[in-house]
Amino acid sequence: MSSARNALALLLLSVSLSAAAHEPELEEKARRFRAALVERHIAPEGVVLYRIELDHWRRDLERGAYGQAADTPMFNGQWAAASCTRARVEPDPAEALADAQQALRGLRFLMDVTGVQGLMARSIRRDEG
Repeated sequence: MSSARNALALLLLSVSLSAAAHEPELEEKARRFRAALVERHIAPEGVVLYRIELDHWRRDLERGAYGQAADTPMFNGQWAAASCTRARVEPDPAEALADAQQALRGLRFLMDVTGVQGLMARSIRRDEG
């Protein structure tokens, strides 16, 4: 084997060992991230929501611009896809499958509120009254 191949083999081995050594840390980060996502950003309808400033929305609407929360279907789709991927690689996929189902319920909700099959609302907001 040439020295370049040896160096490449050693590099790949060290990267693999490094990744394996950090796997528990990454798993813990992923668990914390998921917990924060569910706690802070998932509405009861299964929709991914994020913080908005109502004054900013008011100014946007006055000038005819879309509100900040106009990407809700995209975020829900990403959450559904990530959850499905987790379900394929985790030893116990139950939590990931439940997350995927909730995300898909949210996508369905975004379509149901428009009343048009295939058309999703760009976002939702609760009535303050």
